[in-house]
Amino acid sequence: MSEARSERTSLDGQIESWPTGHELEGKDMAEKYNLTGLTDEEAKEFHSIFMPSMYGWFSLVVLAHVLTHLRFPWI
Repeated sequence: MSEARSERTSLDGQIESWPTGHELEGKDMAEKYNLTGLTDEEAKEFHSIFMPSMYGWFSLVVLAHVLTHLRFPWI
């Protein structure tokens, strides 16, 4: 008997299988997924992309404010 699995693409472009059926039996919902619907591995992968992007965006915003303040001081 073949296992029913669906495939999907992860954030880094790799195709991975989604667990279905008996692979998740015996586990409650908290052990399967987090509140976001992501597994722990997916959450870590998302976090590893999100945090550097957020730091880059915040750096750009701070730089823009400093340069604007130097040109047009508001305080």
